[in-house]
Amino acid sequence: MYAVVEPISEPRGFPKNMNDFYKKYFSENQCGYCFGHSWLLLQEIIDYDWDNQYVTQWAYVKHQYAHLFQDGASFPAEFPAGEKLYFVLPNWKQESETTEVSWVTNYKEYVGCSEQFIEELLELGSPHEIRIIFWFNA
Repeated sequence: MYAVVEPISEPRGFPKNMNDFYKKYFSENQCGYCFGHSWLLLQEIIDYDWDNQYVTQWAYVKHQYAHLFQDGASFPAEFPAGEKLYFVLPNWKQESETTEVSWVTNYKEYVGCSEQFIEELLELGSPHEIRIIFWFNA
């Protein structure tokens, strides 16, 4: 299973006023299996409710650690450092000594949107003018 995150915005494509250098680069150099081209203003990232939206994550752990996970709870602090989480991949065969578990994580932690990331981008200028261009790769 995959966590479902509500997007800040539906894909917008590349910006119409994108720098000519990048327009040329991306039109001449197809990025393989890229999709969902879009952009966000830094202000949109700042305004997004990262702390009060949650996703459920799933993985497999060794049987002896499954009791540490409670439905609807966050990742257990008691989970031993160095123990593996086996994330489910397509066609993954469950190992016989593992049990599926789940936990809840807020968007900020799940996506990795850190304060340092925001602060470094703010050094570039106004959050109403700083634009982040991105896409996904299959």
